[in-house]
Amino acid sequence: MARTVDFYYDWVVSRLVSKQTGALGLFPHSRYSHVRDNVICAVTLWAMSKALKSRQDGSGRLFEMEQLAIKTMRGILFCYTKQLNKLENFKNNQDPDQALHVLFDPHTGDAVDVKWNHMQMHTVSLYLFYLSQMIRSGLNIIYTIEECNVVQNLIYYIERSYRVKDFGTWGLGTRNDSTQPELSATSIGLAKTALKVCNNLNLFGPKSCTETALFVDPDAVFRNESILKGLSPRESLSKNVDAALLLIEGFPAFAIHNQATRAAIKKNIDDELLGKFGYQRFPNDQSELGEMKKEKSTDCDSALIPLL
Repeated sequence: MARTVDFYYDWVVSRLVSKQTGALGLFPHSRYSHVRDNVICAVTLWAMSKALKSRQDGSGRLFEMEQLAIKTMRGILFCYTKQLNKLENFKNNQDPDQALHVLFDPHTGDAVDVKWNHMQMHTVSLYLFYLSQMIRSGLNIIYTIEECNVVQNLIYYIERSYRVKDFGTWGLGTRNDSTQPELSATSIGLAKTALKVCNNLNLFGPKSCTETALFVDPDAVFRNESILKGLSPRESLSKNVDAALLLIEGFPAFAIHNQATRAAIKKNIDDELLGKFGYQRFPNDQSELGEMKKEKSTDCDSALIPLL
C-alpha cells in the first residue's frame, strides 16, 4: 500500500504539479485553461491527499496536496469573479453570448475570446459539485463573504439548466449543426446533483454563521429532475447516445436512479460507441482535423472513456 501511494504521489508531482501555474494554480492545455480540465486536476490532487491521509502520512505531503487543490479551486473562482457582469446578465437573459466562458488565460484568469461554444452548463455544475465535496471534507476554500456571494450566484446560474439550451459536454451543439445549442441530459443531470449537494452548505465550514450558507430553490431541483427523466436515456433530441451520459449514470453525479434507464444508457453506449480500440464520444465522432466521419472510424476510439 505504501509503495503504491508513493508511486502515485511521484506521478502526480511529475505529471501534474509541475505544470500548475504559480499565480492562479491553473493547468494549461496548450495556451488556455478549460474549467472542466482544471476541476479534474483539482480532484486528482484532493484524491491524492485523501490517499496520504489514509496512511497517516506525516511528511507534509498531505498538506501540500490539499493546498494545491485549494489553489486550483480558488483560481477557477477568481476566473468566474472576473465575469460577474456576464453572470448577472445571464440570469436575466439566457443568451449564449452572456454565458460564462470555459476557457481562460492560465496566468491572468482573463476570459479567452477564441472561437468556442462557451455555453456549457455542466462545467459550472461540476465545479460546484466538487467545491461542496471538498468543503465538506474539511478544506477551507472560500475566505470572504464576497466570495460566498459569487458562489451563490453560480447556484442561480445553474438552477435553470432544465430550460437552457447549451452546447453539451463537448461544446459541439446538435448532431447536425455544431452552432445550434440544445437541451442536454448531462448538463441537466449534473446541475440536479450539484444543487442537491450544495443546498444548505456552509461555505465557511460547519461552525460558521447562516449568512455563509448556500440557498437552493427546491423547485429548481424538482424541475431539473423531471426534465431529466423525460429526456433520458437519450443525451438530447438529436443525440440518442453520448459517452458523457456516463457522468450522470454513475460517478460522479449518480443522477439517474431508475435501473432500467441506467441499463439502457450502458447498452446504447456499448452498442453504438464501442470500437476496435475503445469508445468514441458520440456516433461518427470527429477527427482531430474537425471533419465529421460519414461512417464509423477508429480515429477517435479512446480506451479512457469507461473511466468516466
